[in-house]
Amino acid sequence: MARARAGHSTALNLAEVDYKQVHRGMVVGEPGSLAGSTLLGARLALLPSARGPLAHMAAVRVHLGTAEVLGRLALLEGTPLVPGAQALVQLRLGEPVVAAPGDRFIVRDASASRTLGGGTVIALLERRLKPGRVRVLQGLAKLERALGEPRALLAETVRQSELVPLALERLRQRTGLGRVLTERLAGELTAAGELVALRHGAALVHREALAAASRRLVERLGELFGERPLLPEIELRELRAAAGLDEALFERALEAALQAGTIERGTAGGLALPGRQVALEPRQQALAERLARAVSPGRRAAARQRGTGGGGAR
Repeated sequence: MARARAGHSTALNLAEVDYKQVHRGMVVGEPGSLAGSTLLGARLALLPSARGPLAHMAAVRVHLGTAEVLGRLALLEGTPLVPGAQALVQLRLGEPVVAAPGDRFIVRDASASRTLGGGTVIALLERRLKPGRVRVLQGLAKLERALGEPRALLAETVRQSELVPLALERLRQRTGLGRVLTERLAGELTAAGELVALRHGAALVHREALAAASRRLVERLGELFGERPLLPEIELRELRAAAGLDEALFERALEAALQAGTIERGTAGGLALPGRQVALEPRQQALAERLARAVSPGRRAAARQRGTGGGGAR
């Protein structure tokens, strides 16, 4: 058999793999297309026949694919989950499992004596989420609405990465879309202007992230001038350090800011804000005028004469 499709039972010959290395829950895929995760965002439905409400951080046993792992259930909407209801949750697993958005799972109690409910994986997460956060709930809800729509799922996944460029390989792992489809959709979304390619297309950010990065550069530049108001321009390396952005995103955001005219090149090679001029405080202005008078041409000439008077140099 040259090809196996979803739903088919197929025997695989794994060359140079000892059978002792293979265990329940393992998944076969293209190199770089899959990654294990211990944190999954999901929607869980509690069975109407459940004995009672499910509490936040309840110990559970999760069945996903052929994997069976212990973990805890974080209820993100901030209230106990009652029988027959459903809610957004975070599965915090004791060991990594391979999952993709749209995968189904079953939850049982920790002793595996009762089935509690089941649900759908929405996202592979990289940090623990706090319950009751509106932004967190809105983000998961947007990803949930994109399930079954590969283009929308890929775009929303990149958008939620915000100012952290998402490598194509990591994007494949987080969406489960596969190499060919991921690269095609990334190319289409980049051509449409919704996504921005960095590092020659090896990583992506959303156009909203590029705009936010450009705004950050303008803000940081203003802060640097606020600390040193007498400087006409700021060195590039200083702004780079103050911005705290990925190198490739910094370069692209600076290019965008220069094109938009929100930042400009200084005469000495540094960076400046359009229309900004160095303004002295009254005390500083008075001191500058005194210095200017002290080194005026007439006074310099008189000083030279005094220094050479009396027949020779002293």
